[in-house]
Amino acid sequence: MKKLCFLLPFLFCQSVLFAQYTPAEERTGTRVIASYDFLIGVPSGDFAKNQIRTSYGFAGNLLFEVREPVSIGIDVGWQQYDKENDFFTEIGDDGFEYLTEEETKNNILTFSGVIRAQPQVNFPLKPYLEGQFGTNFFYTRTVFSDADSDEQLDSRTDRTEWALAYGGAAGVMVNLWGDLLFLDLKCVYRRGNNATYYVRDEDLNNRVPLDNFELKTSPTDILIPQIGVAFYLSEGKGKEQPADNYDYEEDLQP
Repeated sequence: MKKLCFLLPFLFCQSVLFAQYTPAEERTGTRVIASYDFLIGVPSGDFAKNQIRTSYGFAGNLLFEVREPVSIGIDVGWQQYDKENDFFTEIGDDGFEYLTEEETKNNILTFSGVIRAQPQVNFPLKPYLEGQFGTNFFYTRTVFSDADSDEQLDSRTDRTEWALAYGGAAGVMVNLWGDLLFLDLKCVYRRGNNATYYVRDEDLNNRVPLDNFELKTSPTDILIPQIGVAFYLSEGKGKEQPADNYDYEEDLQP
């Protein structure tokens, strides 16, 4: 994964240098592109010392081309980096026993403003570079549900924490269909400010799920490889050429 992340910026440079540029077309509309990706979160630096588990989740973005090759937009992601559950029996108001599941999950939401540089090239691979600035939102939540029906009975939020984050990304879009649908390969590196969050204490084995975690504080840097699909919601429209009103027949008359 890390080798792929280092390869993407090189691919961007090579494609820009050697691919033939598509002639710039004047547009009356705005080109809009969206993507939806599966992601893996790999903690880095001090964050990796505290949180050794890899997280999994999803991300999506929406970008508007302001001037070729520059687009701006937003990126939102979610990932879960740990969870713990247990079961216990409760006596209902009707006197019967019910099996209840208690599950605690540790999650991260990421919100970013994005600026992307993506030259339009006549090439099957369309590379891009991004700059991102936003926040990481850490939250731990516990849900109580009926073990037989999965019906949620109760829930609570155990902790929340915000941390500013910034970083960059390199990616490539592989044309799948008609320059409208693409395979999206991307790698993001986010540097996050200090945050306090729950991590698993491997020495604990408590019946209460939350009691198996302890609070840690550190910078929250993370490497995020992603794979998904990207597609154009709008390609913009080329300006109509002025009508040619020249009278060729009159010119042919003797």
